[in-house]
Amino acid sequence: GANAECDRALWYAFRWVSEQPDIEGRMLRLFETGNIEEDRIAKDLERAGIPITGQQDKMLLVAGHVRGKRDGEANNVPGAEKTPHLAEFKSMNKKWMDKMKAVRSVKTVKPEYYGQCQLGMNYFGLTRCLFVATCKDDDRYYTERIKYDAEWTMDLLARLRDVVTRPMPPAGACRDENDSKGRFCK
Repeated sequence: GANAECDRALWYAFRWVSEQPDIEGRMLRLFETGNIEEDRIAKDLERAGIPITGQQDKMLLVAGHVRGKRDGEANNVPGAEKTPHLAEFKSMNKKWMDKMKAVRSVKTVKPEYYGQCQLGMNYFGLTRCLFVATCKDDDRYYTERIKYDAEWTMDLLARLRDVVTRPMPPAGACRDENDSKGRFCK
């Protein structure tokens, strides 16, 4: 995928400039595993007294160019029983789970997931998100409650609008061919 730190890479990816990779059977199975895991997480939360509603409700932002689905809305979350939460579910391998457990910050370890949480809260009018990840290797859970950050989200939406509407590509994050960030950029 495009380098999320680089508006130029996002601009080109949005316009399908780079050759699109073939999605092989293994990747399709991994996507299916993620969908199965989402249902499993929702069932575990419901057994713990946290009902999940609104699963797979669609969201459309930036004139319909930014799309997604929420994994649900969580209610009766311990410590905030009266506050509905966006529910965001992910599965990850041991390497990423270990980082997540050590740092305890979706924003730091997986900023793309943090962005999904913020955009979802914005779209559905929620102020909290219950992020739940499961480890593919050993079934451990990681949970984090994330607060809505309006300023951060407005900045992201402005950036996305610029990528969508800008007639010419913006400057890239890499300033020269020796910049390691751009080593694998298409």
